[in-house]
Amino acid sequence: MTTDKKPIQLIARVLHQCGLKNLIVCPGSRSAPLVIAFNAIPEIKKWVIPDERSAAYFALGMARETGQTTAILTTSGTAVLNLGPAICEAFYQKIPLLAITADRPAKEIDQGENQTIRQEGVFQNYIRHQVSIEGDQKQPDCELMAKMLTEVWKQSQLPCGGPVHLNVSLREPLYRFAYQEEMLYSLSLPSPSGLALSAEMKDKLKSAWNAHQRKMIIVGEEHPDAELLSVVAALSNRPDVVVVADHLSNMPGCGAIYHTEGTLSAITADKLPLMIPDLVISTEGRILSKNLKNWLRAYPPKQHWHISKAGDKWNYFGVLKAVFNAPTRPILAPLADTPPAEILFNKIWQQCHTHAINASRDFMEKIPFCDMKVMESILKSIPSGSVLHLGNSSSVRYAGFFPPPVGISMFSNRGTSGIDGSVSTAAGAAAIAEKLHVCVLGDQSALYDSNGLWHNYLKGNFRLIVINNGGGNIFRWLPGATAMEHFETYQEARHGLDFEFLAKQFGLDYYLCRAAADLDFILTDFLQTKHNKAGLLEIKTNNELSADVYKSFINALKPKQT
Repeated sequence: MTTDKKPIQLIARVLHQCGLKNLIVCPGSRSAPLVIAFNAIPEIKKWVIPDERSAAYFALGMARETGQTTAILTTSGTAVLNLGPAICEAFYQKIPLLAITADRPAKEIDQGENQTIRQEGVFQNYIRHQVSIEGDQKQPDCELMAKMLTEVWKQSQLPCGGPVHLNVSLREPLYRFAYQEEMLYSLSLPSPSGLALSAEMKDKLKSAWNAHQRKMIIVGEEHPDAELLSVVAALSNRPDVVVVADHLSNMPGCGAIYHTEGTLSAITADKLPLMIPDLVISTEGRILSKNLKNWLRAYPPKQHWHISKAGDKWNYFGVLKAVFNAPTRPILAPLADTPPAEILFNKIWQQCHTHAINASRDFMEKIPFCDMKVMESILKSIPSGSVLHLGNSSSVRYAGFFPPPVGISMFSNRGTSGIDGSVSTAAGAAAIAEKLHVCVLGDQSALYDSNGLWHNYLKGNFRLIVINNGGGNIFRWLPGATAMEHFETYQEARHGLDFEFLAKQFGLDYYLCRAAADLDFILTDFLQTKHNKAGLLEIKTNNELSADVYKSFINALKPKQT
């Protein structure tokens, strides 16, 4: 049995034929016909999560993990607005997400009806495509509806991933049932095709590349890609090329500059003229380092090329010359085959990078138990083959000071760089996978998204590490911030909360660490893959000490004056 509403039957059937495999359902009344229709299709797995904001991030994590369009279904009203943060994140991360929202009929909008808002176009600035369907048509145009639904599905995936919105108006009664009806329609689904550059295009690309001596390639966020890693490694070894690839680039061991902050700190006046690139190529994902962007704005290249499947014109440095509407690998691969210019460009950058690595290692040997020391231990302890989710603010930045672990995929919600949704995103990715998924974040992020634990899909492969320094410690990094009156109240938002009872409330095994002497032992046990239950490890650190250590670290990266 299914719903008696024919358009709703068609929506569920067509989306299943398009390839929908996972649907996150948020309980509600107006959406009941859609739930009934999807429930009649057992091949689509349903995941029930009550909190719409957390559910949307859960769907985002699942979509990022699988690379497939994941759908989330909500009732009408402000439930729809709660999808906004995750939809915005998916838009900027280019993750395929389908928001299906139930709505009241148009004549009932702005007429004082309950749970009713202006839903059509509500996400228009942050979606790739939107479709509205009347769910109570007695004789729907099945061919037209199928075309509309396949288009919304296509737009979630091509030319790159992104969020789309399907808004469905529904009249009462909502809980009527019928047998599945036969409906005639045709279905035409596009298949993604890889980009192959013609010989002529390759020659033009190489010629433009060879016109510049000093070339810098900045690899933004990327999913692990062995073939791209091989290309990046080849380019990293050229004397005329510098590759910058932080930990979210997922390019470990390729010879690229990963310790960006320390490398920039090591640049001296005599080296500077030899280190300014003529050409900078940036790839699809975000550049984590604000200092790198500022340095290149202060010393801009002659040209900037940006690679983006979506054709984004990200003019980071004010000298954007070309945008390549393509994946990263087909553009970079031909460049690795060109003859290099025999100059010292790469060598000088690598000297500064080596200084940063050595200075960091020497500094870490001397510091006490603090946030930075904790992050070093975590990165050394995570088993190969795991997936690491880093919270925004300090966690993702601390990780960048250490070598990217080989064999570990690393992600963070850097589309909008907010603290919301980190727990839910990691939980969604872990729920659909068998690998160990480790989420590392601060106390504020964990508290903000604690409803990310409110569902029945946490497994033993989900490990949550909360570095609890009692507030928003990253604000202590900012010059002059602590001089602000009532800093701890308004900026740091100090609290005295811990996570033991939160873990117990949601059924997670709880671990606690307060001292360096216990950390490695606890991490070894906590990060084993034998656990049957999800786990939460709370590591308590001192807020003022952690901020002081960070500031001392930044000073230690600078070359000593001779």
